[in-house]
Parts: sequence; structure tokens; C-alpha cells
Amino acid sequence: MKTSGFYFFLHDHAAERSHPMFQFLITEEERTLLMDLLECDISELHSEIVDTDRREYREMLKNRERLMKKLQRQLTQDVQEIGTP
Repeated sequence: MKTSGFYFFLHDHAAERSHPMFQFLITEEERTLLMDLLECDISELHSEIVDTDRREYREMLKNRERLMKKLQRQLTQDVQEIGTP
């Protein structure tokens, strides 16, 4: 029986010296779930950013949104399909 999955790489070339790269194997179903969760959370986060009055909190939320969008891009662009026997 052949199973397939995806290697998901978290890599930031600019910060590679201070932040290690992680990789893990996920299935297509898990990747789809992560994409759905990120999409929903990004949408909710954007509403929270617009509604907050505290500058520091807003900046923290914007940073979180940037990270979530980065993960979302990596899940769609940097995923390499693999097959294992």
C-alpha cells in the first residue's frame, strides 16, 4: 500500500542563523485542515486589528497576522509531495 504526504518546510533565509528550520510530514487532509484554520483565523484577526484602540496590541496582532499569512503561503507554495512505499 502506498501512502502520500507532504513535507512542510518552515524556513526564513534572512533569519536562518538565529531560527532553525523545522520540517514535518503531514497528509493532504491535514494540510487542508491547516489551510482552513489559518483562513478563518486570519479573517477574525483582521477584524480584531481594526477594532482595537491600543497601539501595542494592534502591532502584536499585525505581526501575528503576518506570520499566519507566511504559513499559509508556505503551505501552498513550498510543499513537496512525496510518496512512501
